[in-house]
Amino acid sequence: MPEIYSKSDISTLVGRNIFFDANVLIYIFWPTGSNSQEKEYSSILSSLIRQKNPLIVDNTIISEIYNRAFRLEFDKFAEREHLYVNPSEFKNFRNSEEGQQIEKDISTVLKDKILKNFDVVGKSYFKPDINKLLSGGLLDYSDRVIVDLCESNNAVLLTNDGDFFNSRIPLLTANKKLLNNKL
Repeated sequence: MPEIYSKSDISTLVGRNIFFDANVLIYIFWPTGSNSQEKEYSSILSSLIRQKNPLIVDNTIISEIYNRAFRLEFDKFAEREHLYVNPSEFKNFRNSEEGQQIEKDISTVLKDKILKNFDVVGKSYFKPDINKLLSGGLLDYSDRVIVDLCESNNAVLLTNDGDFFNSRIPLLTANKKLLNNKL
């Protein structure tokens, strides 16, 4: 079980790199208004900024945010238009005038909110690295990459994802189940 920190523990993380999971950044920068986590994670971000912690992401996280935000907007569109959701409709939506505006909005958030305030870390993965990541475990492949990047950057992972409960990296979270070790 990893070290698990809550918002009240942030002062103990001075100087530590904080790697942001996509779910947290979506709560903060692409809120739906239907989740109490949005305020909680926005408050955590503010505390980390005041404390001057290095905030980091990688390209995979940027990709996840972009794709998830687009899907959230498509779901709203489909509900509004009473559409049956299927892949061809998503592609039509993405290429529509409304979809193109949403693409601009998402890109603006990524550029002006995330890339301006976060360092982007990365790592080149070669066959031995990928084979190691593919060797199994309780996490999906993307989550294994996040664990590897956190280890490589001595970072604490800020996440709401309970899947990381069995990882070996320190976590910062507002997820009550993670905080209560009840997963």
